[in-house]
Amino acid sequence: MIKEKRGITLIALIITIIVLLILAGVTISSISSDDGILTQAANANVKDYLAKVEDAANLDYMSKKIDKEVNGEEIKIEDIMANLENQGYTIFGAKIDGVEFRDSNNNIVENLTMGPDEEITLTVHVTDSENNFKYFIEFGNMYYEIKLKENGFEVIDKPISKDMLELANGDAKIIPSTNLSIINLNGVDITNEQTLTNGSVVKVKSKMATGTDTMKVKCGELETVFNINIEINATIIANNPKKFYGKEIINYACENSEGLDGMQIFYSDGVNIFLISSEYVLGKYLPEDDVLKVNEEKYTHDYGPWASYTLNRTGASSITDPNVLKIFKYASDYPNADYPSIDFTAYLLDTELWKKFKGDKAVYAIGGTTLDLLVKSYNSYTNENLVFGSRETGYYMGTSDNPQTTFTMNSEYCSLFSAGDRYAYQYAGGLPDAPYTHMASPLMDELGYNLSFARNKICMGGYTTYGFAFRPIVCLKEGTEISIDVNGKYNIIY
Repeated sequence: MIKEKRGITLIALIITIIVLLILAGVTISSISSDDGILTQAANANVKDYLAKVEDAANLDYMSKKIDKEVNGEEIKIEDIMANLENQGYTIFGAKIDGVEFRDSNNNIVENLTMGPDEEITLTVHVTDSENNFKYFIEFGNMYYEIKLKENGFEVIDKPISKDMLELANGDAKIIPSTNLSIINLNGVDITNEQTLTNGSVVKVKSKMATGTDTMKVKCGELETVFNINIEINATIIANNPKKFYGKEIINYACENSEGLDGMQIFYSDGVNIFLISSEYVLGKYLPEDDVLKVNEEKYTHDYGPWASYTLNRTGASSITDPNVLKIFKYASDYPNADYPSIDFTAYLLDTELWKKFKGDKAVYAIGGTTLDLLVKSYNSYTNENLVFGSRETGYYMGTSDNPQTTFTMNSEYCSLFSAGDRYAYQYAGGLPDAPYTHMASPLMDELGYNLSFARNKICMGGYTTYGFAFRPIVCLKEGTEISIDVNGKYNIIY
């Protein structure tokens, strides 16, 4: 019987070869790619070598620190580098021109913090190579800078070829990134790499709303990276009041959020940001104590918060919260507590009473702006110099030679903080549209008036029991930052 012979077909052979080629390609890729086995092994080898250099340098450094404490011997970096060479390491020293930015006060700028659409002017300074000597350790035909920091030596894991260490006549190159606009460079608008010289003026303008970016500067082939932080913080707001005052914060949250209906940026002293309620607080959300009792019958009929209380004075009052005293200069212990306005002011400035309006990012909340805070906000926005003083019974506008109980304010400023969507009524079916906001400051008047902030451009006095509404003030914590979302809305960063 003849046995049938079996063999491989041409198609099967081709398929086998293709599979083998694919497997070979995968194997080669896994070995030789940027994150392949060989690359990972090489990187590990580099890190291990650089760590050994650091250990050797720091061991010598610690020994010399002890000698300095015992014998007063000066620590010389060149001696430590010489010892490394004696241990078999290859050290390369070079005088390197560097580049730095300086601001208008001639301070060196390493990182920029700027607001949205803000422009900052910087001057390029090329550092003298004679005073900028650096050391490099050689490994694998590449050089790694070794530098002395506060806690010892560190080898910078950023390889540099020897050719890159050659000087380039002190010129520098700046490379703008996609999110930064570097304009008016020696009168030239640039969109790509541009050569700079010592003394060149660079105007950096942010194009992002918020975020981070980098700006690269080359001196020869050495690259320096400057970090750019584009953010909105207390300092940025204080420096740009016309840009940020009145902006609504859409995500402020507290226990009484429903009663607020939004918050606006009211003022910044460069440390803290102050917010004011965008609208009158509904009467049912007002805190009660012996001074103020909310009248249920009145606020259930309307939104009207300003007629929804009666005053019940209980005697002398005082303000002791040190945070509040920073924005209320009148007195920690009132000189004369015989006037209703004194008790009422104490009520408005009681941070414990108003704590339900204090969110996670707030230091405190109070029932209304003080005159001190309003004047700071007003003057910083308008560049005017509104002044005020105080007497035994309260504040007055202007000077002691010309005290006033009313002042017509800048209409542009007032329009930033105009409330009124929630109409209020003095009595059920009575006068519409609450025109005044209570201020937490007594007025110089024997009848016991408090100051008010009016929508019709007036800062004036009014009796504390009618015609007024409440708009709390919130002081945000130091370091609080604000972002702008894709819809242009302002949000607290939690």
